[in-house]
Amino acid sequence: MLPGAGQLDPLKEANAAVILTEHGFKTHEQVALEMGGGDWESNIEQLAIENQRPAEAGGGRITVPIDPKAGDGEGGNE
Repeated sequence: MLPGAGQLDPLKEANAAVILTEHGFKTHEQVALEMGGGDWESNIEQLAIENQRPAEAGGGRITVPIDPKAGDGEGGNE
């Protein structure tokens, strides 16, 4: 995929990126650039700040679980 190119199925592409980085085929930096996510180092620094603030306020990390069974990629649920 070219940098900034549109995604056909963002969930499948995100899952593929996780697999590719976990198995060493791509780096996090490569994936960030390809998916239009900017600079990986800057992203990590910003995520650290964003996750620290809720923890300081007595909350937890901000996350949304990804459930691959939640949808079929076409707007409907299975």
